Amino acid sequence: MKIILIKSREILTSKGTPTVEVVLATAKGQFVASVPSGVSTSDYEAVEIPANEAVKKIAEIEPLLKACEFFSQKEFDCFLIKQDGTKNKSRLGANTILALSIAFARAMALENNQQLFEYLGQEVKEGAKLLPARRSFAPSSRNIEISTYHLPRPCVLLFEGGKHGPADGGLTFQEIMLAPSGGSFQEMLDKAKNVFADLQSQLNYPLGVEGGMVAPLKEEEILDLISQHTTEPIGIDAAASSFFSQGKYNLGGQEISTGNLLAFYQTLKENYNILFLEDPFSQNDIRAWKKAKEIFAVGDDLLATNIKRMKKAKKFCWGAIIKPNQIGTVWETLQAVQLAKKFGWKIIVSHRAGETNDSFIADLAVGIGADFIKAGGLTQPVRLAKYNRLIEIEKQLS
Repeated sequence: MKIILIKSREILTSKGTPTVEVVLATAKGQFVASVPSGVSTSDYEAVEIPANEAVKKIAEIEPLLKACEFFSQKEFDCFLIKQDGTKNKSRLGANTILALSIAFARAMALENNQQLFEYLGQEVKEGAKLLPARRSFAPSSRNIEISTYHLPRPCVLLFEGGKHGPADGGLTFQEIMLAPSGGSFQEMLDKAKNVFADLQSQLNYPLGVEGGMVAPLKEEEILDLISQHTTEPIGIDAAASSFFSQGKYNLGGQEISTGNLLAFYQTLKENYNILFLEDPFSQNDIRAWKKAKEIFAVGDDLLATNIKRMKKAKKFCWGAIIKPNQIGTVWETLQAVQLAKKFGWKIIVSHRAGETNDSFIADLAVGIGADFIKAGGLTQPVRLAKYNRLIEIEKQLS
């Protein structure tokens, strides 16, 4: 596939911070992609460069990309990785590379006469191998093989705290979510929507950066409130690296040991319907992580969507958070998914705090067969873009 033109510009995320948007043109059309940015980030993520620098980098490498013909996601992404030439994508920037990578994936999907989620599903199943573009598929309006795909369970944000909350206290954990079970994606989303509406009418607290309520309440108070309204499972993102310092955890203004924090988590699991605990310990508190699997721990900062990190944590986790901008290419994201599946982990595709209207992660979640998706609250257009795309896919599959 030949690239005819690449344009880029700065746009704003939901936090009002600059990010990069790319338009990649082929003979088949124009393909747009934009990338989010995180607030609570891992030490092991690929490097994000300023958006204005990303625009300059894209202009620099456009002639190189137009001079080549690419036949697979792996070939395109590896070309960009080679042009960057660093271990952490610090020269071109993970945001620069990912925007190009996602736009290319959309172009390849159309080249193959596929939906984006179908293309991503094919890539992950085939091991993201270097394969020529397929040209024999029927038009994308054809009947899709329904049994091949399933919708992820939504983890809908209800409350947020930590780095997403007020500086003067309240919730130490970063996110408390509802993960409804049973029924269609639309039905599960409706369950979460109704619970959030009931809580919001009762509490009327302001909303945070990801669309959840920011309440001056402690963890157990919030869990009590949720449990009064529903028996559906709850997901927690502790983001423990944000309250870890010098071997201790500062939980609600009180310094506690790793052992006491583990005991606190075990108490929460006994008293509430907790489905999983994301980042229950600091990304660098490896001794604690060795005990984490018993509390259904999910790795985010610990893993950073990086297969080298994942291999080291094979025995620690129940599940893995998948964030494409942590690693910087679609192909490497799919590699991480393959490894998580090999380990038998649950897969949770996730948004970031500073989001755009790009719905790529919705197609990614369906294509790879993710167990869950985190896309934030139900109050911001950038979050709803992901949920609405999933509803659209569900209708297509039905």
